[in-house]
Amino acid sequence: MQIIPIHIEKEIVPSDDISDLILKSEKINSGDIIVIAQKIISKQEGRLIKLSNVTPSLLAEGISSQYQKDPRIMELILSESKRIIRMGHGILIVETNNGFICANAGIDESNVEQGYATLLPLDSDISAQNIRNKILEQTQKHTAVIISDTFGRPFRRRCRRRPPAREACGRRSGGGRGRGRGSTSRRPSARRRCWTGRASGSGRPGARPPRSPGP
Repeated sequence: MQIIPIHIEKEIVPSDDISDLILKSEKINSGDIIVIAQKIISKQEGRLIKLSNVTPSLLAEGISSQYQKDPRIMELILSESKRIIRMGHGILIVETNNGFICANAGIDESNVEQGYATLLPLDSDISAQNIRNKILEQTQKHTAVIISDTFGRPFRRRCRRRPPAREACGRRSGGGRGRGRGSTSRRPSARRRCWTGRASGSGRPGARPPRSPGP
């Protein structure tokens, strides 16, 4: 496997065609997986907001005064959220309009001009599909496109080690194995992981993946 960076020597604006920029910057082959930063998509789709154009609501002003945040940023967080799940330490954990659970609704002021903030794309799946289709149309190459970004784990605090389970593994008189009387031993405890993503077959955030069967 090779990881090949795609160099784009310009600031992304809504009039840009992302697929054209990619094809002009790097040769694409069938089977390539193209990973694009979320912020590029947000800029290209006009999800870059000038903060001076944002008018905070009374609710945004009230929350921002309590958590020492810019009330304009707070208004963007509220407008991009279905519901607030938790507030604390200057961070709001929310469910976004497109169903993600994350800090501050993904609102980001980094790597943009001062006085601006980016919102998450409206639908990253559609954005990726459109880019893939354009690349296929222009090159006849079948690729995969991923819209990617760092994604915090808002509910993770720490992993608590559970006490190891006791297991009866003694032998009865006569040599046969069985439960009941006999010596007991403890299996060495394994460190557990905190799972905060979506597990396969489960729609619950934070579900652990199913355990593999024992020997």
